[in-house]
Amino acid sequence: VLIGGPRKANDFAYEGCLRLELDNPRDAAVAGYKHGVGCVVMHTPPFFSTARWLGSNVKSIAYDYGEPEPYFFADALARRVEIREKNLCLEMADAVFAISESVKAEAMNERMGVIPLANSHLAHWNSDSQAIRANKREALGLTDRHVILNVCRFHEGERRYKGIDEYVNLRN
Repeated sequence: VLIGGPRKANDFAYEGCLRLELDNPRDAAVAGYKHGVGCVVMHTPPFFSTARWLGSNVKSIAYDYGEPEPYFFADALARRVEIREKNLCLEMADAVFAISESVKAEAMNERMGVIPLANSHLAHWNSDSQAIRANKREALGLTDRHVILNVCRFHEGERRYKGIDEYVNLRN
């Protein structure tokens, strides 16, 4: 298994996988040919465009997480162009899947299937969790308060489309 994409300081370790530093879709296609892969799975822009470079010798699967509405961001025009490019390249992929029915509905791609995203690394709520939660809320003086945790990137655009500012307004 080859894992490719831009290198980040907080990358996960991919045991048993070869990690390739790839910064653009052309380099991803070249790496696919160089390493003799049979299939490339593309998850995010700009890597959906890898399908442009692969041709018919290497199979491609697009796995779409969806994109936020461009108007939430200062670079809305560039994001609209990126979405048009993504939609074009989804048509070039051999198979296309979304992480959910709602992402599929937004994509309006007739041949798109759904493979639900499986976050097996997330904690599961159980009776032990209930006791920990009650103790922590008491220790913090929050037994009579609503507590919300929203986990996301906090760039300006993400704050708007993920509703962080609305949480702040609710608090006030």
